This record gives sequence, structure tokens and C-alpha cells, in this order.
Amino acid sequence: MGEAVTGFSYDALDLGFTPPVRGGDRPADWAAAVDTVAEEVATVLQGARR
Repeated sequence: MGEAVTGFSYDALDLGFTPPVRGGDRPADWAAAVDTVAEEVATVLQGARR
């Protein structure tokens, strides 16, 4: 079964678009939205290291 992690926390991030399902097309600005979220993740992780 799964394990419990004491003191676990998370920050919710918004991808900025709804990912396509079942082979649908990605929105034109998907790459920029993913880059933005990647920067947010990096910022959160850098803050966690302090």
C-alpha cells in the first residue's frame, strides 16, 4: 500500500489551459504556458531549499 509522508505540503499551480484529451489539438500558446509553469516550479523549489 501507499506510504504516509509527514509534513508534506504542495503548491497548486495553474497550467493556464486545459490539456487536450483523446488526440485533440494543443492550444497555440501551450509552450509559453508550460514555460511559465516551469519557472513557477523552479521558484517554489528554490524557496524550499532555504
